[in-house]
Amino acid sequence: MLLKISLIRVINLLGISGIYLYFCKRLKIFPVQVKVPIFGKIRTFHEARNIFDNFGSSGQLRDETIERYLSKKSAPCIVDCGVNVGVTARWWFHLNRRSTVFGIDMMKESQEFTVETIKSIGIAPDRYRPIIAALWSENGKEFKIGIGDPLCGDYGFYRFDKEKSERTFVTRTLDTVFDSENIGDVDLLKIDLEGVGGEVLKDAAKLLKKTKHIFLETHSEEESKLAGSILTSNKFRLRKTASRHQWWEKYDIQ
Repeated sequence: MLLKISLIRVINLLGISGIYLYFCKRLKIFPVQVKVPIFGKIRTFHEARNIFDNFGSSGQLRDETIERYLSKKSAPCIVDCGVNVGVTARWWFHLNRRSTVFGIDMMKESQEFTVETIKSIGIAPDRYRPIIAALWSENGKEFKIGIGDPLCGDYGFYRFDKEKSERTFVTRTLDTVFDSENIGDVDLLKIDLEGVGGEVLKDAAKLLKKTKHIFLETHSEEESKLAGSILTSNKFRLRKTASRHQWWEKYDIQ
């Protein structure tokens, strides 16, 4: 039944192409390039999986409040932490083509891929601002990670596969990243960082002061408790939860 709901949701979004992507995801195969509504060119299994994970099934990335808010804003600003193959970034542009999206990912390949795919949906190049950074609670910490497919999206600092090609990442904090970026108020901060979202929020006080909405995907009870404590102390309230997804909203905007 759940699979049927997932398929129906994606067909409603993508039309008949949704059926093809559904089977690509189910069979874990890389699709022949196909252009679909909203997301443009789809040519990897990772994109098909991401679309179904976020917009199929119960559609946990979907939120009526956020979608209405972003759609009505004249030029919303979005910070997307954990871009991967840019499916969520493309969704933000679907909601409002005048959005500016600051996309953060530690994988150079992910940023190159996302920039190319965003072009395929006709978004002006200056609307997407790619930032290559490994986010953490402090600057200058080194992590070694075994990387196989850099577009996989499942890599994080708590995961190391010795059979994969080893890479070293040097961390930066969210506030450090945006000290060097021209950014005003943030309408939405999305954090999906494979278990380190709570750590990253430890040094994000300046950014949180000008942020209204947060979407957080947690991967452990520890991460959820840490993030919740930080966000509550920064005048956010938990508005909605769905499985491991949380929607937070600032309750005291000056």
